[in-house]
Order: sequence, then structure tokens, then C-alpha cells
Amino acid sequence: MHDFYCANIMRTYRDATDAEHAGGMTWYDDAHALALELSPTDVWRGAGVIAALSPLKSWALNVRIARNAFATGTATGNIGSHNRIAQMILDGAHPLDVMRGDKTRAFTAAIASPSTSTIATIDRHAHDVAMGEVFTDATRKIGKRVFRAMSDAYVECAEYADISVPQMQAIVWVVWRYRKGEK
Repeated sequence: MHDFYCANIMRTYRDATDAEHAGGMTWYDDAHALALELSPTDVWRGAGVIAALSPLKSWALNVRIARNAFATGTATGNIGSHNRIAQMILDGAHPLDVMRGDKTRAFTAAIASPSTSTIATIDRHAHDVAMGEVFTDATRKIGKRVFRAMSDAYVECAEYADISVPQMQAIVWVVWRYRKGEK
């Protein structure tokens, strides 16, 4: 399966326009800058709140509710469990001590350390890229085994392309979303 995932990831990577490639190359650096803006003395805190509030939110809404959490000191804008985790991080818990989900942990690490993170953020788009087709929320299954296998494939592809894992994931994410018509 690993070779299958890599072939699909690299096909999407090679399909990137210059603008998509450039956007993906800087996406996590921009998110890192946002995390530092939100929490100037603790990038992990900023990254953790962003990631905890991110599930099923557009990036624009995710940014808005993360900014609101830091402005008010209260995490709101997502379902209760995500708000509670974001609140614990706001209150001083290290994100990786309170987050359980592979995706949010990987997203936090990619934002906090975009040049050195070694685990890909396997969301629905990253999954579909690796599978080479669009799945519905009902048919897409991203259990721990699939998450880790796909993440390993992204790591291999990033090494091959001589870019960071978050850059690989972001470039194909940008390409895939645009091909599906999501902006």
C-alpha cells in the first residue's frame, strides 16, 4: 500500500502549478507566524489552540475562532470537546499532553515546527490524495494504522522531493482542494 500512496502523492505533487507549489511551500510558515502572533512567548500554545479548534472548520473560520480565544481567554467556536482541549492549552497545558487525536497532534507539530516536523497531517484531503480519489465522509476511514501508513508515505515523498513533510502535505493539499473546486 505504501508504494500506492507514494505514487498518488507524487502524482499530485508533480501536478502543482508554480503558484500552488509556492503556496504550499509557505503555508505552514504562515501558520507558524500566526501561532507566534497569538502567543509570542510560546509557539506551541498558539499552534495547539489553532489545531484544537480546527476540526471541520475552514481555515478562515479557524483563524477567527483562535484569535477570539486568545483575545477573550475563552475557547469557543467548535464542539465541546475541542473547545475544552483548546481551553486547557490556553490555560497552560502543553498541547501534546492533552491532545489525543493523531491529526490534531500532527497539525500542532507542523505549525509549531514547520521545518522539522516529521509526521504529516492526514486530514480528509491528505487521505484522498494518498488514495488517488475523492471519498465521502461516510466512506473515508482514517484509523491509526491508515494514518501512520499515509504519514510514512508523505515522509518518503518529502525526502524524495527534498522538502519538509509539512511542505509536501501542504502542496498536495492546495492542489487537491483547487482541483476539487474548493478555494
